[in-house]
Amino acid sequence: MAAYKTLKGQSIRQVAQDPANPLLGEIWYNTTIGALKGYQTISSAWASGGSSANGGSSRIGFGIQTAGIAAGGSTAPGNQTTVEEYNGSGWSTETALPVSRQDGGGAGTTTAGLVWCGEGPAKLNTTQEYDGSSWTTTGNYPITARGVRGSGTQTAAIGDGGDTPAPAASNVSAEYNGSTWTAGNNLPGNRIAAATSGPQTAALATTGKDNTPNPSVSNLNTSYDGTSWTAETVYPLSLRQAVSTGTSSAANLVAGGVAAVPFGDATTKANSWDGSSWTAVGDLGTKSTHGNGAGSSTASYINSGAQDYPSYPGVTQEFTGTFNAANIITTS
Repeated sequence: MAAYKTLKGQSIRQVAQDPANPLLGEIWYNTTIGALKGYQTISSAWASGGSSANGGSSRIGFGIQTAGIAAGGSTAPGNQTTVEEYNGSGWSTETALPVSRQDGGGAGTTTAGLVWCGEGPAKLNTTQEYDGSSWTTTGNYPITARGVRGSGTQTAAIGDGGDTPAPAASNVSAEYNGSTWTAGNNLPGNRIAAATSGPQTAALATTGKDNTPNPSVSNLNTSYDGTSWTAETVYPLSLRQAVSTGTSSAANLVAGGVAAVPFGDATTKANSWDGSSWTAVGDLGTKSTHGNGAGSSTASYINSGAQDYPSYPGVTQEFTGTFNAANIITTS
């Protein structure tokens, strides 16, 4: 088979958006995001990682595959303050949260992390920063809610959705600058527990629960450019409480979730987003919903969550990506 350069030449074309059906090996420059991209094969597989001592529903996750945090969560008889750190093979217990918290937003790293909103004894709007050893309370989120999600860093985070007033879903989003939250432009649709990943200026919020006209699961997929939200190609499944990991709004992995309200059977399905389309990347070894996770679209993990409701074991599943996708090409 002839190489792409033999058929098309070696010049790199400039385009405003990624081609809809690129050839394997094709390279282009995306002028909208200012990045060199190529369509390439990446292998994918799920493998078992170390199990956390604490399981639980709706723990708040952030970090990378080899250095992640799982904070709070819900287990009988109530919500947790427990914090654990993952090093790529095992979990260790770290400094507990100041208040119990589950089903909230999280962002950052193991030494510069952030959690906000969720539910403890009651719904929360508080924010706590983590420095690797202690937690500090900072500015309040604009709404008091659980089911808020988000991503980014400790000094530049994005939050989205939530259930305020319950059971109504919210379309609120907000940006964090390291000390305070500022209301941003609204999401295109109301959502609770949307799977969210990416930096503040290039985030992706996918699926979730809405309330139009009655509570139902959603396949809505929206990107954020630091100013506004844009509706993208919908997710292959309608569900809620999935986990998303990724480093931009064009390189994301979404896995697990549940396709029912109020509850149902968890899924093993996982899909990768390249900025224009979804690609199935192989099923989880164990079905999961209401889990937490951390990492990129090609190196991440999912931890805890439900396999068979109401069981929430501390199972960890690691993902290493291999699939055909349009990826940003870095040179050094």
